Amino acid sequence: MNEKQIARELYSHAVVFYFCDRTGSFSFLKEHASPIDMRDGGDNPLMRAVFAACWLLRRY
Repeated sequence: MNEKQIARELYSHAVVFYFCDRTGSFSFLKEHASPIDMRDGGDNPLMRAVFAACWLLRRY
């Protein structure tokens, strides 16, 4: 994984975790968002696309 892929994944996991924590909803997603497993060299292409989309929608 390159630096940008790592940043996208970390950011996406943090957004999902924070959203679920604040709303009290989607506990299954919150459980999946933590911890982040990066040992496998990255997620499948679908999840990489989701991370990239989340990254593009972020606020500065």
